[in-house]
This record gives sequence, C-alpha cells and structure tokens, in this order.
Amino acid sequence: MASLDDDPRERPTEVSPQDLNARREAPTARVGGSGAIPVEQVGTLLLDNYLIEEKLPKGGEGIVYRCKDRKRNAVVAVKFYPAHIARPSEEVLSRLKKEIRDHPDLAKLIHYEKTSDGLFEVMEYAEGGSLAGVVLKHQELRGIFAEVHNAIRRLHQSGIIHRDIKPGNLLFRKKNRKDLILADFGLSSIMSSEYPMRMTDRMGGTPLFMAPEMILSRSATDVVTPKGDYFALGMTILVLLTGPDLDTLAPGRLNYLKAQWELPIPGDLPAEWQTLLKGLLFPIPDRRWGGEQVDDWLKGKEVALPIFEDDFYYKFAPYEEARSPEELAKLMRRDPDRARRQLASGAMFSGLSQRRPDLAAEIDSYVKRFARPDIQLTAVLFALDPAFPYQLAPGLEATDRKAMARLIDASDAARDAAKEQLFDGRLPAWLLATGHEAAANEWFAKVEPYRQAKAEREGLEYFLHVLDPDLALPGLKVESDDLGHLVMRPDRDGEFRLAIANPGRGYLSGVLSLSEPDHGFQIQPRAFSGPRTDVVIRASYTSLTVGPTYETTLNVSSNSSTPKLSRSVKVLVRFSTMEAWMIGTGWAVACAAAAGAILAGLRAIIGWIVNDQEVWVVDQPDDIRFMLLGGLFSAAAIGGAIWRFYPRKKK
Repeated sequence: MASLDDDPRERPTEVSPQDLNARREAPTARVGGSGAIPVEQVGTLLLDNYLIEEKLPKGGEGIVYRCKDRKRNAVVAVKFYPAHIARPSEEVLSRLKKEIRDHPDLAKLIHYEKTSDGLFEVMEYAEGGSLAGVVLKHQELRGIFAEVHNAIRRLHQSGIIHRDIKPGNLLFRKKNRKDLILADFGLSSIMSSEYPMRMTDRMGGTPLFMAPEMILSRSATDVVTPKGDYFALGMTILVLLTGPDLDTLAPGRLNYLKAQWELPIPGDLPAEWQTLLKGLLFPIPDRRWGGEQVDDWLKGKEVALPIFEDDFYYKFAPYEEARSPEELAKLMRRDPDRARRQLASGAMFSGLSQRRPDLAAEIDSYVKRFARPDIQLTAVLFALDPAFPYQLAPGLEATDRKAMARLIDASDAARDAAKEQLFDGRLPAWLLATGHEAAANEWFAKVEPYRQAKAEREGLEYFLHVLDPDLALPGLKVESDDLGHLVMRPDRDGEFRLAIANPGRGYLSGVLSLSEPDHGFQIQPRAFSGPRTDVVIRASYTSLTVGPTYETTLNVSSNSSTPKLSRSVKVLVRFSTMEAWMIGTGWAVACAAAAGAILAGLRAIIGWIVNDQEVWVVDQPDDIRFMLLGGLFSAAAIGGAIWRFYPRKKK
C-alpha cells in the first residue's frame, strides 16, 4: 500500500545537474507564433522565455513540459494545447489568473498565451508528484479532503466548474509531499448564475469519476453542474481508500451502481466517513451534498443524507402526464408512433435525466444498442414496466422468463411466433430490459451463427434453455437392428439403416461422424433434426476385400441430454455358405486333379525306369499308396478353400 511518502509513477524523472547544464548549452529553437508544432527536444525555447528541460509523462488533453522561466529564474510547468484539440476556456484562464491566482490550494496560473500553434498555459511546477495510484487510510485523508474542498469552493465562488477532479490532478508543491494543490483546468467551464445546470459542447472528464448526469449525454454535450465536482470528489476519496478495483468494472455496471446509489463503500469505515461518501455520491444532483454540507461535516455537525425517492414526472403529450414509469409505459403503448419519435429525438432521455438519471441512462443505452425503432420501443416499455406481460400472440403471454419458456414449448403456434420474435430482436430486448442482462448477452453471442445457418428451430431450442436452464433437454435414441455387425457380399455395396429419434420434449438436432479409419464408409445425411431422422451408412465393396472385419465408430453429437454418443460399426465381407462350398469344392477338385495327374505321371516314369512294366495298371501296393496320397492332397485343398472363402466370425 502506498503512503504519502511514496514516490508515485507520475513523479517527474530526476535529471542530474551535469545533464541539465549540457542540455542548456544545446542550440535552442523558438516555438510559439511561428506556425510550427512544438518539439519535445530539450533546449527548445517556448514563447521566448521558457526553456524545455524535460517532457513530463502525462498531460491530459495537452503536452506538458518542465521548463526554466528565464525571466524569473524559476522552474515552471508549461502545458501546450495544439490548435486541433479542445483547450481551456480563455474566460476560465482569465479568472484563474486575475481573481484566484494566489489561493493556497489551487495551482497558480502564471501566464497563458494563444498563438497560431495553439494555447500555452504556464503553471507553477509541483515537485511532489500526484496522488494517482496511492491508497490511503481515512486518518490520512481528512486534511487532503479539506484542502480539495477549499479549492473547489473557491473555484465555484468564481463561477468555475473544474470537471476533472481525480487523484491524478491532486499535486504536491514540495518533494516532501506536503501542501496539496488542485491542478489541470483544461476541461473547466464557466457556470451561469441563471442556469446552474448547463450544457457544454466540450466533452471530457474521466469516466470513473464523472457524475451520473454527465455520463448520460447522448451527443457531443455534457450536463455540467457544480455538484458534479463534489461527486468527483466523493469518487476520488473512495478510490484513495479502496484502490483501483472500481476501474476494473464494466462501464455499464459502474454507471448502474452510480445511478442506483449502490457504489461499494467499505463497511469498516467509520460511520461519519460512510455518511460523507453517501452524501457526495448521491445520484440526483439537486439533492447531492455540496459545499455547505461538506463545511458542516468538517465541523463535526450531523448532516442528513438525501432521500432516494421515486419522484417521477414526464409529459408525454398535451394533457397526458405520467407520474410513474408504469404510467408512462401505458401511454407509450397507447400511442407507439409518438413514443418512437420521442425516443429517436432524445426528448424522453432529456425529460427523464434530471429526476431519474438511472432510468434515462437505461433508456439511452437501448436506443444506442438497437437500430430498429420497434425493438427500441420494446426494450424501453419493459424497462419502464418489467411486470407487464409479454405477448407472443393473442392469448399467449407470460411475465417471467421461465413461464415464457414453458409457454413457447407448449404449442407449435407459440413456437412459430417466438421464432420470429427471437430473430427480429423483440424477445431478447424484453429479456434484457427485465433485468436478465447476462442471459440476453448469452443469446446475442449465439444469434449470428444460427441466423447464417438458417437454423431458426435449433436457435429457438437454445434460447428456451437460456430462458429456463432447468428445462428438460431433448431426448436421443439410436434405432437400428444391425448396427453392431454387417456381413456384405464382395460384389455389391452394403449398408446399415438406422434412425435418430427424440423420445423426449423439444427440438433435437445434431451431427453424425465416423472415427478414423472410416474405411471409406459414407453417412447420409450427416446432420439430423426434428423428431426422427432416417440415416444410411454405406460401405463400398470396391474399397474392401474378402476376409477381414472392418471396424470404426459412429459418433453422435447433439443438443440432447446425451450430447455425445458412440456406437461400434463392424463390416465383414464374405460369400454365402453355398457359394463358399461351390467355389471351395471346384477349386479343390481342380487341385486334386492336378495333383493326381502329377502323381500318375511320376508313377509311370518311375515304373518305366525301374522294371518297364505297364504303368497304368493299378495292382501293386505302391499304386494304392499314391492314390491315398492324392486323396490327402484333395482333402487338404477342399478344407483350405472353405476356410479361405467362409472364414470364422470375430468375437
């Protein structure tokens, strides 16, 4: 945890005297009035007097240099605003220089000058760095808070609204990190005595510290009030107490917490500090704490917190006024064309931003998010009256997401109406506006793939489970008589026939695939949907041979309660029993005949050589032995043929 004695990262880099003297001896170039953009080179002379010694790391809207004021022999900070960016009001600078130049808690404006390059602002140089990134205890904050309050009060007395109060703009004059001052008036505005709340065309500020009424802007204008400075002061104190965690929140979430008066205030703070933060961070500017309440708090007086009540009022049309969000929704349903015009023009946003900035911010977010006026209107109607039933069609309506899921699932008519309204955006807008942002965003992240695939029924089934995660998933059943083992002939294709069925509720969909190696098997169709899909797995005889068993796995992926399912597929190629015996017998006879002829020939040759007897007469024991040997050859040939063409089944 950083303390007041730490050196923050924003602190200027130290330069040795030797380096500084070397830089001062470098050639200088005058900038200002010449039409050239100032360079960052050390030794550049600004406005004939201010010698750049170093460019400082941060400058908000402009570029900040540490310079040597040669006339006064002093170190100053020179901030340059190029002509193409927003710059401080010259009226603000005039008042800072003439009326409040020597206030102890405000950075002193020494000089300002407008040139063709832009605007130069010469301020006192604060050696101690800023409070950016520092975390403090409330005991250390009381003096800091009082000094910043004094600075804000003095600015307001001179008609100046600072507009960018934050730790990074709270600087220390001295290196010992004492004597705090408020700096950086680049966004400051002049307030009117007649209109304490005014619109400015100069957008700006740091979103984390901005008041709700400033964030609500729909165009290049911000609502600016003196109370906005006190809201920023409250955020500054909160960040100094808790660290940067708030800055990690999504902008929409942060703005919601601001508008609902629900920013997380540490529970271990003393009660008086919790009261201070609640008073400063009140979302409605008219009732937010200001200088008077802070004065009393610093004196130890008990200060009442404002009441966050729903004082709603909106004039929708002549003689038609709404005193509640529900009344306004009723008027808008009665005249939807007028409602769309008021949303498009920003009239409704402006009319609600003062009394109900939270509701105005929500309405504004829907107008920006949805392009179609009818979708904008749907979202706004249910933001105003979340309990009003959503009507899919005459006689088909529901008031909450689970009831809507049951309604859609109950009939084809409800499904057809829901499918249309889901993909045109009305149903998701209703879901978003009734407080289910996470569920709506889950659908928004999925809608495009379904739309591109023209898979509206599959998308509707997904959306039903977004509405009600407890809704039963579709069932899955694979129906087949012979999926385990197919025996096919070697001269024609074989095929499995099966069906993917849904024995449960909902719309079943998914895809089929085969694991590698697939042996050239083909699936038709590969995707399935609806209550039942007939599927054929075809095996081509041209890619298989007789004998071995070919095995692969059928994989079923679906949106069912069994998202992954596998089934074994086996194919054996063989002849029929009769064909196997006929082929085997023929082959064996041929082999036996050949063997007999060979043996008879051998016998004749041997007999002729040995005793020259008649070789074709079978009357000797040797003849019988040769015939038996031929028979054995024939039996072996028949057995081998049958084993070859009619193999045993694999288990």
